[in-house]
Amino acid sequence: TIRYFNKIKQKKALMLSENWDNLYSRYMVNQPDFISIWGEQIKKPLKRQKFKGKIFTIGTPRLDSYFIERDKKMKSPFNFNYAVFFDRADPRLEENEIILKEIDNYLEKNKNKYKNFKLVFRPHPYTLIHELELINFNKYKNIILDPQMKSRYTFNLPDSKMTTGDFKYSIKLIKNAQFIISNATSVTIEASIFYKKVILYSPKKKFYDNKRLIDVSDQFKDIARFPNIKICDDPKKIGSLFKNLNSSKKNIQKKEIDRFRNKVIFSDGKKFSSRILNKISYILSW
Repeated sequence: TIRYFNKIKQKKALMLSENWDNLYSRYMVNQPDFISIWGEQIKKPLKRQKFKGKIFTIGTPRLDSYFIERDKKMKSPFNFNYAVFFDRADPRLEENEIILKEIDNYLEKNKNKYKNFKLVFRPHPYTLIHELELINFNKYKNIILDPQMKSRYTFNLPDSKMTTGDFKYSIKLIKNAQFIISNATSVTIEASIFYKKVILYSPKKKFYDNKRLIDVSDQFKDIARFPNIKICDDPKKIGSLFKNLNSSKKNIQKKEIDRFRNKVIFSDGKKFSSRILNKISYILSW
């Protein structure tokens, strides 16, 4: 479409980049006249691609509700205290079981400090691997599969559609969690919208020459600097991070978190629809 309109030179093309990391991993063969991005961070790959069009930093519509709902009180989905482990889109059973075993053992040894507490494991809603052994949660004493995902906990999840109810549940789940554990996924951004403390789990891998995913993926370099995020690159370190998060009396610096997060996903307090309408008006008067 972009190539066609570039050729006939009769129409201007605005491309909405509705994915946070696509522009880091994909090259635009045909460049539009205008492009919208999540945050200033995305200008880095555009610069490498020598993008000559106009860039609009306007955030994303799919996280509008996160900003709208973040200051509202919501009933917890559970009758116990919890943290949530958000899995990535290409999970590995062996890797997951290593970190889950460490967490379960730590919680079991420190039951007096974690009374009525569980870790809730939430699979990625669009898992990329179709043939993978599932986690047996029966062997863990302090870890459960998120009940909302129970009926869809197969590795054919792309066949199931995300619904409005899923987003509402995710907001409630994140908002009421004591803290979040996440692989290198966009959940780190979503949790930061709610000012949640996050343990970003990114172990070193032979595949990356013994580096972490957050070291070889440019988009995560900014996120790793968020003041609410702690990096865990070794399963053996997870216990001390739990302890620090559980005992910390430090106040959350909301303005500071917003400052860092805004570079990755922009929000001005208004709805995405008003921001995109403003840019379309600008293009029409171009």
